[in-house]
Amino acid sequence: MDNHLLQAVVVTAAFALVAWALRAVTRTGALAGALVSFALYASAGPGAFLALVTVFLLAWVSTRLGYARKQRLGKAESRR
Repeated sequence: MDNHLLQAVVVTAAFALVAWALRAVTRTGALAGALVSFALYASAGPGAFLALVTVFLLAWVSTRLGYARKQRLGKAESRR
C-alpha cells in the first residue's frame, strides 16, 4: 500500500475512534466520518483533513456549550 494511503487510513481511523470515544458521534457516524475523512485526506491531503477536523471541533464545542446553557435554563432536550 502507498505510504500516503496508509497514513490516511491510520489518521482517519484514529480521528473516528477519538470522536466516538468522546461520544461526539454514534458508531455509524464514526464509520461514515472515517470514510469521508479518508476520501478527503487521500485526495486533497492533510491540509484539507485539518480543515475538516477544525470544523468538527468547532461544531462539537459549540454544541456542548449550547447544551450546557439549555440545561441551566431548563430547556435541554434528552440526550437520547
